[in-house]
Amino acid sequence: MAFASDAGATALLISISAETLASLMVGSRLTLTHVDDGEIWEVITIAGFGGAGSVRTISLMSPTQFAYPAGSFLELVADVKDDPHVCALSGECYDIREPSMYALLRVPSGEQEPPVFELSADLDTDGVRPCGLYVKNITLGGSWLDDQVVRIRSHTRDVGGSNVAGSRALTNFSLQLGDSPWMSFVREDSGQQVAEVGHLAVRFVWREQYGQNLEAKSLEFTVGGGRNQSARLTISQASHQALNLEMWGMGRLGYSRIGGMLGTDGHLDSIERPTLACRAAAPSSNHDVPQRQQPGTPRELETASTLKVSWD
Repeated sequence: MAFASDAGATALLISISAETLASLMVGSRLTLTHVDDGEIWEVITIAGFGGAGSVRTISLMSPTQFAYPAGSFLELVADVKDDPHVCALSGECYDIREPSMYALLRVPSGEQEPPVFELSADLDTDGVRPCGLYVKNITLGGSWLDDQVVRIRSHTRDVGGSNVAGSRALTNFSLQLGDSPWMSFVREDSGQQVAEVGHLAVRFVWREQYGQNLEAKSLEFTVGGGRNQSARLTISQASHQALNLEMWGMGRLGYSRIGGMLGTDGHLDSIERPTLACRAAAPSSNHDVPQRQQPGTPRELETASTLKVSWD
């Protein structure tokens, strides 16, 4: 969808089909990309709708950071909610139930070729409930990163559970380049580019719709050929000492096949089997099993980390 807006806009006026409108709801996230400079982009969250017919107003939970001339791009971030339930680029939807470190994406798909880009994540329980997995940390690598390793870890506490459980923090939401010290961020850092490694650029963004909550912290990545040929990733602090991961624009990387758990090549059935601890608890503790989120549920009420991926 094409659009135009000024910096600081709190609403967008767009022409939209009935089919596309039906796929949107309050809480849906959209990426905005400058028509002439693909390095200027941001993710916004829908707060409400106005207008009628094919011309609608989308109100935003926080103002836009940049100005966008006519012809700039607006794209939906595809939702795959309730980790460990994921839908891969292959179209398969399934539950990851086995705690482990997983290769989520690998470009190119074939193991016989060295990766230009790969993304792995450590999935484990929250230390309180025996069922349901959370993204504990994420690792990026490959030749597009000059074969360096980039790591992202979540805010954690001395007791499992929510972001305010226990009495003290053990780690902050932070980024590490290679063996360098971990970098943490505060609200005043929002919008700043914090790293550039090969064809990967990273900036920190404070998501104002979350106020002072730790869930406001996010890192936005572009990876690939630059301008409008880059895929986009957002890694943010989730509500349970874990990370959320959103990926879109994977089709821009120029590969029809992408490896990994969220790629095109399928997965082993064994990862869908509940652990012994989960099977023992499930009959009497149904609340331990993550429930599917209903359309329209505000993001602030999500209790697990999420995995999201889209070709577009």
